Amino acid sequence: MEALKPGKAYMLPVVKAIDQYYSDKPPYPGYQDYPLKEKLSSRFYDDNQWVAIAYLDAYNRKHDEKYLESSKMIYHFMMGGLDTASGGGLYWKEGNKNTKKIKKSKL
Repeated sequence: MEALKPGKAYMLPVVKAIDQYYSDKPPYPGYQDYPLKEKLSSRFYDDNQWVAIAYLDAYNRKHDEKYLESSKMIYHFMMGGLDTASGGGLYWKEGNKNTKKIKKSKL
């Protein structure tokens, strides 16, 4: 919507909503699947990637450094899930090394 109406600030309520999911839990800060005030919960790499895409898109439109810095923070979180197992890539869920295992056929 901001691309169609550049003077509007549609991203501000989105950021306010997303910020409720922010967790600075080590080893890297990121966004979890429940609002932090509800409970400390799981964090998923793919969910964080979608947030980063939205923030990079906002940065390209607005050139506001906060969007770029948030995207960099998410990048560091995501790289915490990088591994060479199963040909490389990211795990799906933080701390769960079973999300990339190749299941052997019972044939």
